Amino acid sequence: MSFEEIEQAVLQWAHDRKIIDFDNHRQMYLQVLRTQCLKLTEEIGELHNALYHEDKDLLVDALGDSLVVMTSIAWAIPGPDEVKMINLYKYAVGVVQEYTNLSNLIGFTLGELASAIIKNKSGYEIKLRLERLTLYLYQLAQAHDLYLKDCYEVAYNVIKNRKGKTTSDGNFIKEGD
Repeated sequence: MSFEEIEQAVLQWAHDRKIIDFDNHRQMYLQVLRTQCLKLTEEIGELHNALYHEDKDLLVDALGDSLVVMTSIAWAIPGPDEVKMINLYKYAVGVVQEYTNLSNLIGFTLGELASAIIKNKSGYEIKLRLERLTLYLYQLAQAHDLYLKDCYEVAYNVIKNRKGKTTSDGNFIKEGD
């Protein structure tokens, strides 16, 4: 699958499970941003755990799951321009500068993203943080000889047939949890 196809499939998956609602964007964007930001915090925690334990399979899972959650966040960003993960990904691919301490940068940027969402900052401010987070995840994947697109696809293939229920605040709880 192409990156764009994965993104569309993830958005459809999220819509089918009532995490997002294509027909009700204006009413639910803030709820989606807040709920998914909490979920992203969990996924970034798993990413740090994978790095600490040097577990490549867990790292693939955490990178892919992070992108799945970030897809819902990108969908919910308010403003006149639609934010797509493919554009954030293309930005990350185009950056030449390599960063060190990616783990710290990821944690710091997640904090900035959460702060921007909680303080109801502009869509542009939220997009900037999401863009930087995508860049750092992309570079982290590269540093571990992984392709971020492949991690995204692996995560989608794991969740695509997942059953569960969505709470009233938009949090999807998979069966068995």
